[in-house]
This record gives sequence, structure tokens and C-alpha cells, in this order.
Amino acid sequence: DERAAGHVRTAAERSQLLRRAAIQAERAGDTSEARRLYDLAARAAPDAETGEAALAALARLAKPDTPAPHLEQLEVQLRAAGTGEQRAEILRQLLELAVLADDHDAAARHAAALLDVEPASAAAFRTLRARAEASGDRTQLAALLARRAAALVDPTERAAQFYELGRLHQTELGDEAAATLAYEQAVSDDPSHPAALEALADLAYARKDWTHAGALYARLDDRRAARPAEALALRRGEIAEALGRDDAALAAYATAARVGALSAPTTRAALTAVVRVGLRGGNLEVAIDASRALLDRLAPDDVAAISAARLELADLCQRAGDPVSAIYFYELVLSESPHAIGALRALSRLYVERGNHAAAVRTQRTLIMLATSPSQRAALLHQLGELYLAEVGDPELAADAFLKAIDLEPAHIPTLRRLLEYYLRVEDFDAVLEIAGELVERDALLDEATGSATL
Repeated sequence: DERAAGHVRTAAERSQLLRRAAIQAERAGDTSEARRLYDLAARAAPDAETGEAALAALARLAKPDTPAPHLEQLEVQLRAAGTGEQRAEILRQLLELAVLADDHDAAARHAAALLDVEPASAAAFRTLRARAEASGDRTQLAALLARRAAALVDPTERAAQFYELGRLHQTELGDEAAATLAYEQAVSDDPSHPAALEALADLAYARKDWTHAGALYARLDDRRAARPAEALALRRGEIAEALGRDDAALAAYATAARVGALSAPTTRAALTAVVRVGLRGGNLEVAIDASRALLDRLAPDDVAAISAARLELADLCQRAGDPVSAIYFYELVLSESPHAIGALRALSRLYVERGNHAAAVRTQRTLIMLATSPSQRAALLHQLGELYLAEVGDPELAADAFLKAIDLEPAHIPTLRRLLEYYLRVEDFDAVLEIAGELVERDALLDEATGSATL
């Protein structure tokens, strides 16, 4: 066939005979000879269409160390190519050979040209993407992803590409507006796309666009979302609470607490939210149940958190009219933190109400010891005196407390009145006249608070 090719008259016939000879050589296993003959056939071809088969065989048999002649021939064929399909075929071969030869610049050039005539070319996209990623050019990569997405026909594939574009804008380019647009395009192509829906919901939540965020989170399928079910329920509760929908918020928070792990932060956050929303709606029973559940879920070694939870539960029990439970939890707080001022103050009142005067006195004395200023200590000593006088029935101890209080705050009128009564009772009239004079100076003697018997 090769010898015969030298005697034929037309270039097309000569190219055809050379290609037949190359096929015979390839079948005989002589790849090098086959490449030589395919190259001659391509060069002899009068036009790109005639030489296309030979060029395709050359591309198939090309080795990374010998692509240059084939690339050169294909470049010649490309310049002569007419239709877009012809150009696309030659460019695909050029791209393949350039990749085999590790000629990155040529590969990028051919890939860009191929995208112009075949926008959905996966090979061209992969080549240009790899180049953009290697150079760190995220802006170029974003433009490439957008171009690729626009060229795809299948809605599911297009949605996946738009989602990837959105992630690039959001996480690497810091352009939330562009990210939002890409995610919206993904959802437009695939309305149930879980990742794009969740990303849009997260962005709306971050902007505090509660109405939009609520609608998007409602569309999410918990089984396909990236966040755990309890985290989604917690977020739905936050959004409902922000919109003033407390019933929906309570239901969502309850779901988060139910499906979450016992010790998970989301579970604790959900129970804390149930307490908050329950109190706002006046539902003390719900708040107390959630507070108890929260206490049960705290780590045993987290003493500070346990004390805070017990204090909150004690306050709730007191508000709900359950003094026994309130005292129990306040005392548990003191067992870990003996100087917890809030618990001591509440217990001082509750002990008096329950008739436990010894405990009330003991608690009041602890508060006096912890007072940080003379005026605070004076007020607490006055309260102790009232406790001795009205509840314990010991006027001497009451007077001792009142005297200590007046030393710290000489102008405290309620204490002066109590001392006036004391000195009248013990008939220390010099002290009576002195204290009465002080009350007169303050226009506080002739007052209902003084009492008619004293006057």
C-alpha cells in the first residue's frame, strides 16, 4: 500500500493508501511504524476532513515522549477546519496530546478554545479547573464554574455545579451576595437540593432575616441535612421565638431536647430555651420540668453549672408556691457554694415563712458576715433585730443587733425607733431623750411608724 501510494494521482487516494498501510502495521504490533504511516497519511490529506481518521489514530497511539509532530500536524489541521464539530474534534485531540506531554500552557490554550466551541466539554473544564486551582486563582475558578453550570443541560448536574460555585463564593471569596445568588440558582434547578437549601437558610439566619430563614428551614428534610436533627430543631425554635411565635418555639425546643444526646450542648441549650419561653408565657410548670431535666443532664463534675441550675430551679419553685422544693434546692446550692448570696437571701425569707427561726438567724448572720459595706451590714443587722424581736421573741438579742446597726449607720430611722422602744422598756430615760431628739431633728418622731404606745 505504501509503494502504491507513490504512484496514485490524487492526494486523497494517497492518504487513504498510507492509512491502510498504517492499519496493517498497527495490527502487526509495529506501533512505531504505524505512527509514521498515520503521520504521512495526515500530511498527504488534502483537507482536515480527509485526514481526520489518521489524526485520530495518531492521537490514540501518541506517547508522552513523542507528541510534538502530531501536535504540529493537528495545529495545521485546526487552521484548515471549517465547522464547529470539526474544530471540536481536533481540539479534543490537541488537548489530549498536550496533557500527555505535560504541556500545561498548550493544554490550557486548547481547553479554552474547546470551551468556546463546546461549552459543556468535561475534559476542557477539568483542565482549566486544575490550572486555576494550582495557581490559587479563585476568581478565575468561580468564573469557570459559572460558565460550566450555564452550559450543562441536566438540572441536577447544573444544581450541583451552582452549589459548588456558591460554596466557593461564601467560604473562599467572602462574597455572600454572589453565594446567595448561586445557591438560589441551584435550588431553582433542584428545589429539594438539601445542601443549597441549608446554605440559604444559614445565610438568612445570619442576616436575622427570620421570615425567610423560617421558610427555608421548614423546607429542609432532617434526614438529608448536614446538621443533626436536634440542631435543626433548636434553630427552628430560635427563629420562631424571634418571630414571637412562642408556642411553635416551645414545640421546636422540646423536639431538640427529646432527640438530642443527653449531655449534648444543643440539648442543654434547648432546655434552657424552654425555661425562658415558658416563663415568658407564665407557664411555670413547663419551666420547672425543663429546669429539672436540664439539671439531670449536666456533667457531675461541672459544679458551677450545677449550682447555677439548682439556683434557677429553686427560684422557679419559690415562684410556683412550692417552698419545700425551693428550700431543698437552695440548700443544695449552699452545700457547694456556702457563700452564694442569692440562695442565702432567699433561704432567710423562706425559713421565716416556714417557722424555722434558728435556720433563719443562722442564714442572716452569714449574710451579715458577707456584707461588703457598712450600710449593707447595718441593714442586715436591722433585719436580724426584727427577726429576734418578732419571730424569736428575744428583745435583748434584738437590741444587741439594733445597737450594732446604729453604730454602723447612726441615721437609720427604723433602727432608731426600735432602740427608742428598747430604752423605754428598760427605763433608760437619758437614752430615750437622746434618741427622741435625733428623731425630732429628722422630723421622724411624730409618725405612724413610731407607734402610739411609744409616743
